[in-house]
Amino acid sequence: MLRDKEKEDWTLRLVQVLSREKIGALSKRQALHLNKSLRRLRGSKQMADITDLEILGLYEIVVNHTSPLAYEIL
Repeated sequence: MLRDKEKEDWTLRLVQVLSREKIGALSKRQALHLNKSLRRLRGSKQMADITDLEILGLYEIVVNHTSPLAYEIL
């Protein structure tokens, strides 16, 4: 489990890498998938070892392949 400071640092890093606009544009389903993927990544590596490209890659997989908006039923 992440401590408060680690949670804050992780959140700031996600905003820095992905931008508020990208995060805000996620559907609920996409956000759920991305959060699950990011939790798996955090569980498998130390946060210091996670690269910005890994975070961006997970975002792109979710948005473009796993759960694109065009295929979601709203």
